[in-house]
Amino acid sequence: ERGLIFDRNGSYLARNIKVYTFIVDTENKYDSEKIVKFFSEEFNHPKSFYLTKLNKKSNGIILEKNIPSFNCKSILDSSFVGLTKSYKTIRNYPYKELAAQVVGYSNDKNIGVSGVESFYNNSLEGGNGEKTFFRWNGSIYESLYDEAKLPTEGFDLTLTLDMKLQCILQEELLKICNKSKAELVNGV
Repeated sequence: ERGLIFDRNGSYLARNIKVYTFIVDTENKYDSEKIVKFFSEEFNHPKSFYLTKLNKKSNGIILEKNIPSFNCKSILDSSFVGLTKSYKTIRNYPYKELAAQVVGYSNDKNIGVSGVESFYNNSLEGGNGEKTFFRWNGSIYESLYDEAKLPTEGFDLTLTLDMKLQCILQEELLKICNKSKAELVNGV
């Protein structure tokens, strides 16, 4: 996983979270009534919203996409016939645009694009693992001769930035901007 970024007080500036996508194969047997009822209650959509989706014939109807694990715990703990749950890890920035020019962001391939995310990308990204396999008589086996290389975690970074002070600065800059009717205000 990509390394985390903290402010000087240990608050997350950039972290990794699991997000889930829920898919139904309408070409095969699935528990339509239970799924529709559960999802409409969980995500606050009318039942018709999910019924419309499920009326299409496909082996990959996406009911909900990129839902953080903390927002779908009850679905993850449940079991429904025909419902597939897949996940991926995405980068999350709890402070949103606050100090965003400094922290920067990473793209969907987990590569830093701007700010600290880009400048320290080599330290943050970690490394992939490797295993060698071979095929013999139609079966696949792990090589006994090549040593497996385990994946490495990215290094965490702690910045000198203090988000408590950053919030105060941001509020004061907004007050000045509104009072002076300026188009843009910056502060360091």
